[in-house]
Amino acid sequence: ATPPSTWSVASGNPLPAGLALSTAGALSGTPTTANTYTFSVQAKDSAGGTATKSYSMSVAASTTTTAASLSAIAVAALPQYIVDTTFPNTTGYVVKTVCTSGCNYSTVQAAVNAIHTDGGDAAGEVIELASGATFTEHVNFPAYSMGAGKWVIVTTNTSPSNLPPPGVRINPNYSPVLAKIVTNTTPYGAVNIASQGNHYWFMGLELAVAPSVTLFTNAVFQIGAQETSVAALPSSIVIDRCYIHGTPTGNIRRGIKGDGVAVAVMNSWISDFHDTGSDTQAFWSYNSPGPFLLQNNEFEAAGENVMFGAADPVIPNLVPSDITIVGNHFFKPLSWWSSSPTYAGILWQVKNLLEFKNAQRVLVQGNVLENNWVQAQMGWAILITPRNAGGTCPWCTAADITVAYNVIRHSGSGFQIAGGDSGGSGGGLGPSQPSQRLNIHDNLLDDINGPAWSGAMGAFAEIVNGITPTGHDIIQNNNTGLHTGNVIYASAAGYTTSNFAFINNVSPNNSYGVKGDSAGAGTPTLTAYFPRAVFTNNALENLAQSGMSASSYPTGNFFPAAWINVPLADSTNCPAGNLATSQIGLCALASASPYLRSGTDGRTLGADINAIYSVTANVAP
Repeated sequence: ATPPSTWSVASGNPLPAGLALSTAGALSGTPTTANTYTFSVQAKDSAGGTATKSYSMSVAASTTTTAASLSAIAVAALPQYIVDTTFPNTTGYVVKTVCTSGCNYSTVQAAVNAIHTDGGDAAGEVIELASGATFTEHVNFPAYSMGAGKWVIVTTNTSPSNLPPPGVRINPNYSPVLAKIVTNTTPYGAVNIASQGNHYWFMGLELAVAPSVTLFTNAVFQIGAQETSVAALPSSIVIDRCYIHGTPTGNIRRGIKGDGVAVAVMNSWISDFHDTGSDTQAFWSYNSPGPFLLQNNEFEAAGENVMFGAADPVIPNLVPSDITIVGNHFFKPLSWWSSSPTYAGILWQVKNLLEFKNAQRVLVQGNVLENNWVQAQMGWAILITPRNAGGTCPWCTAADITVAYNVIRHSGSGFQIAGGDSGGSGGGLGPSQPSQRLNIHDNLLDDINGPAWSGAMGAFAEIVNGITPTGHDIIQNNNTGLHTGNVIYASAAGYTTSNFAFINNVSPNNSYGVKGDSAGAGTPTLTAYFPRAVFTNNALENLAQSGMSASSYPTGNFFPAAWINVPLADSTNCPAGNLATSQIGLCALASASPYLRSGTDGRTLGADINAIYSVTANVAP
């Protein structure tokens, strides 16, 4: 070479963004994106001779996280209102016994149409339907001007000892004693609450679709009929200890459509809702401002066991709000799964267990959610995916959602969280508001197994954007995940989630840990998809399996070589999964664990297993 030489970057292999190469060969600047880069540099001497060489450079993200950065993340607001389910004082109510023989639905309808009034207002009434009788057709419940504190209570004429006591969930074994309203005609439900119908309490009833019906496209219990204002909606509707069901083989879409103000469903059993080609739900609402209380129920449906949103609300700017979902069992029978030995031979359209497409101020606590696999979708247990389904709801959002102290088990994957609605394959037209202010803490994910559940991802969580505005203010804190795939999978390169924290969790790292499309595992993905994320005080088991090292992640995390190094109360049987509710204590940290006080707040790493058990011990039958 004949000096001096002139340096340049070879064509087609640029430097990492933020760096520059001078003609004298000096490399300067600060790289802006963590990743591993390959680039080529050419030197040309004064005689015109050239030489080119390739270099590889790894750029690590800043590992500085402070209390200030964590405190900058907005925390989800809890429900502001809750449905009052104090049973009314029935002193002075008229008690009306309907039908002791020759029963038909018209006798019920006549009784409902002739409510006792006082001064023009309904004065309180108990309508007792004959125990064991079947009223075939449908009953419409009109709007009355209700006296202060007065209700219409519809129940079975039987001794209270023949029903579960208050606060105890009913089950199908009570069917012989229950009065039954059975619809055999689409579009009418067995029970239909008219616009402005209010203060109806349904207790100890069986509501169903007739066995002869092969396709039923509405809800067995219908609250609301696409009202265009909140004032026109039904209100104060309580469903208590009712058995609501479809048929084992029919395409029966929906158990309850809950578009009313102050709707409570409690202590009930809602099952056998499925269709081979359409979405189905045990409970669904899209055109109500809330509040809602779903407490101590059995929810069984093929599509989404419970869903809010998915159709654009008719009422402008409406978001279902103040939603409390506590102590419920979300369940899909394995007889619906083609890979199960108990498969019954009908391939229902299976999607997920719980989904929010338009909802805000939500508390999901103390539930057991189980059995979900790849079929019509990819086997996620809980989806938080804003959806402007018809193109008329740009305000649709999934905001201020807290998911805490739940058991999520036997599912292909855990959480899928989307930013805004980008339309396309997601089924929406967009745009929407994004997922925002989500607080996911103290959950046990057991048997989240991709290969075992029809080839799902097996991830703890997927976070996907793809349009602006993107998701933001998401905290995943003190969870214990037993899963086969990614800790976090991020997709849609170029879109980022701001104000993200993943702290104090216990999880296997598995093959890729935290991984995004077109980004290296660990810190490169955090930098590319979650800029300035707080990712600290997590225990990621068996990092060696992936070929990663501690330097692949920000400092402040822990990397036990195996579960026995965590250790758990039972480091063999807990990670193996398939635990009964009574066994989840096996997943608590052992008394000798070095991580008992390693959380950012001095707490134990992972979920508070004892607290989870205390609120879920009696949830699953």
